[in-house]
Amino acid sequence: MFSGAATSCCAPVLAGAVTLAVISGAFWKALIVTFAYVFGMTIPLFIAAYFYDTYKIEHSRFIQGKIIEKKIFGKTFRTHSTNLASGAVFFLMSVVLTSIALSTGSGFWSPAYQVRIGEALNRWSQNVFDVLSVVPDLSWAFFLAGLFVYFVWYAWKRVPQNDKDSERPPRCH
Repeated sequence: MFSGAATSCCAPVLAGAVTLAVISGAFWKALIVTFAYVFGMTIPLFIAAYFYDTYKIEHSRFIQGKIIEKKIFGKTFRTHSTNLASGAVFFLMSVVLTSIALSTGSGFWSPAYQVRIGEALNRWSQNVFDVLSVVPDLSWAFFLAGLFVYFVWYAWKRVPQNDKDSERPPRCH
């Protein structure tokens, strides 16, 4: 709920997930929808954190960057090079989206091949849902709850022990 309320890009997705959960008609279906929403919001962050930690990206020259100072009209302005890079990306995206909106009359233009891919994925996912519809809702609830418990257990297992505990000699019974 917090991530949906805190960022405007997540709020429409949250509203859709809550609506689907409410109209699902069954507690277990609503639980599956909300789990899917939470996993969809957090799994990309976990993946990014995994690669960030594994490859020590914080030590890369690009991430560390450097402070850039520029004097304009006698006033010194300081910014970080990564701020300039992200600003350039946002500016480029605004130019692209504005040109698409002005040339097509809509900001929702997509090439025909992307439309065909979307339609094919929609048909494929509907076929998958039709095949999986024979599995009872309660089974899906147990599967998702088990998956959640596994992730919590795995994360708990990976937490390093407290330094005080590692310095203390083992007790003899």
